[in-house]
Amino acid sequence: MEQNKKSIREMIVDAFRSGKPMRLANLKEIISEMTGREIKVTDISSLVTKIVKATELGHFIKTQKINKANAYILVKDVLDLEPEEMYGLSRKTGQDRFTVEAAVEKYPALQKHVKKDSIGKSGEKKKSKVKVPLRIETPEKKKAAKDQGQPTLINLVWELVENGLRIEVNMNVRVY
Repeated sequence: MEQNKKSIREMIVDAFRSGKPMRLANLKEIISEMTGREIKVTDISSLVTKIVKATELGHFIKTQKINKANAYILVKDVLDLEPEEMYGLSRKTGQDRFTVEAAVEKYPALQKHVKKDSIGKSGEKKKSKVKVPLRIETPEKKKAAKDQGQPTLINLVWELVENGLRIEVNMNVRVY
């Protein structure tokens, strides 16, 4: 594959750089023209969702309702960035990645579009969830599991009650 050939993600970012509200149908037409082949709206939808929700460029993309359909538009302040910097913001990893911290440092006007909590967290890993087996323990098994350090739902609940920690529980129950 050639180095100067753009990915579909980069073509989507280029389309956003126009500063006009873009609906998925508009993006589909633009990308189909650029690539010379038919692109499905579902493919564009998937990529736009990833860009908006999972990359740092998403801080600067606003969603508007136009004729009962979502349209995406870049905020005016981010249009000052170079194309390579915008491509970098749309990447989650890699050497060409451009972080929100770097963007705000280089262009302070972008600060108002970024949530305070998200600055400085781009390199942090998400905490992994602890899988807890759901089973009712006898006092002997409970003590043995506690001694071994194995988390069970009962052990965690008792520990939380004793220590007064706040807990939120989401539970899905399926009955067949």
